[in-house]
Amino acid sequence: MGFYGPKKLPDVDELYERLFKRKTFRKCPKNTNILFATYLHHFVSQFDNLEECEVTNVIDMWHIYGKKEAATNCLRSFQKGKLKTRYHNDEEFPPLLQDCPQVAKMYPQQPFDLISKILGPSTLKEKWALGNPQLNMTPLLCVISTIWIREHNRVCNVLANKNPHWGDDELYHTARLIVTGEAIKITLTEIMKHLMQSHIDLLYKPEFTSDLNIQHTGCVPRELSLVPLWQCLMPDEIQIGKSSYNCSDLQYSNNIIFQHGINQIIHSMSTTPAGETTNRNIGTGFKKFITKLINESRALKVQSYNNYRKRFGLKPKKTFEELTGDLHLAAMLKEFYIDVDAVELIVGFLTEEKGTGISPPSMTTMGGSWLIRGLLSHPINSPDWWKPKTFGGHLGMNIVKTASLKKLICLNLKDKCHNIYVGLKLPKEDN
Repeated sequence: MGFYGPKKLPDVDELYERLFKRKTFRKCPKNTNILFATYLHHFVSQFDNLEECEVTNVIDMWHIYGKKEAATNCLRSFQKGKLKTRYHNDEEFPPLLQDCPQVAKMYPQQPFDLISKILGPSTLKEKWALGNPQLNMTPLLCVISTIWIREHNRVCNVLANKNPHWGDDELYHTARLIVTGEAIKITLTEIMKHLMQSHIDLLYKPEFTSDLNIQHTGCVPRELSLVPLWQCLMPDEIQIGKSSYNCSDLQYSNNIIFQHGINQIIHSMSTTPAGETTNRNIGTGFKKFITKLINESRALKVQSYNNYRKRFGLKPKKTFEELTGDLHLAAMLKEFYIDVDAVELIVGFLTEEKGTGISPPSMTTMGGSWLIRGLLSHPINSPDWWKPKTFGGHLGMNIVKTASLKKLICLNLKDKCHNIYVGLKLPKEDN
C-alpha cells in the first residue's frame, strides 16, 4: 500500500481463514433480520458489473430492467408497459431464460454447467431471466426481484386505469420512474435509517433540497460496490416453514420458492436473525464473495483504510490496537501488514472496533455517505423532474411519496401479508 507495509499483499485465502471465517454465528445485536440484508444486497447489486473504465455508476435500477438495450427490450412484454412474467399458481414470476435469450449471454455459467451435466438439460429451465443475472444467486434475492417486477406491473395497471389512452412506451417509462422513486424513498428512509441506527427519521423531501446546489447525476463512486455490507449479515441456516436450509446450499436453487411460496419465505426472512458485521463472522458459503471484493479493490488500486479515513475527515488509526480494540486481532493484523497505514480498506472495515451502528463506524460513515449522496442526487429529485407530470400525475407521485417496504411487499403478495410478519427487525417476541 504505497510506502507502507509488506512488499507483497497478504494472500486473500489466508486473510479469510484467519480474519473473516465464521467459527460460530454471532447474531446482530441490533435485532436485524435477513430481509434487511437481502433488500440491501439486492439494491446494491445494481453497482455490479461495471466496465473497467468506469469509476462511478448511476442508480438506475438496471438490476431489474436490464443494463444493455437488448436485455432491456427482451425483459419487456411491450404490452401495456409491463415486464414479461410467467404464472405459477395464479402468481406472477420472472420469465425463464428460454423466453429471454438476450439475458442468457450475461448469465454466470457456474455452477449451472456442472448441475446440468449431473441432472440433465431440464435444469436449464430453472434459470430466471433477471436484469442482473447474478440475482439468481439465492432464492431470497429472487423473491425480492419478483416483488419489484410485480410492483412495476401493478403500477402499470394503476397508470393505465387513470390514463386509458396511454401507449406501451409511456406506461413503461413512467412506471420505471415511479419504481425508481419508490426504491430511493424506501432505501433512504428505512434501510439507511436502520443501517445507521439513527434516532431521527430520515425524510424524503426533494422539494426541500433545491437550494443545496446538488448536481443531480445519481452517481455513486466505484468504492460503494466494494463495501462488504451484507456478507456478515447472512446466517448459516434459515428456517422456512418446517424445513431448515443451509444458506450456502440454497445458492442457485430457486425451487424452494415454489415449494414454500413467497409469503412463507418473506415471513422467514423477517423472523431470521442476521449476523453481526464484524471480523470472523462470514460463513464459508460466502468466502468467494469477500475474497472477490478484496481482489477487485487491489486491481483498482484502492487506497488504504487510513487514507480513506483522512479523506472523510476522520482521524487515522495510529496503532493496530486502536483500530481493532482487540490485542489478539491486532497481533494478526500486524503480522499481515506490518504498519497500520498499510491496512487495506475492506480489511480495515471488518476488523474495526464496534460502534453503535449495524456496521463498524468507518463502514457506516463512508458507505452511508456514498449511498445517501447517490440517492439524493438522482435526477428525479431535481427541481425540473420532481413534479407530478414526471410520474404521470399526482396519483403516480403519491405512490413515490408514500412508498414503504411493507407496502411494497404486501401490495404484491397474493394474500396481502395475511398472517405473516414484514419488517427490518426481528418481531419483538423474538428479540
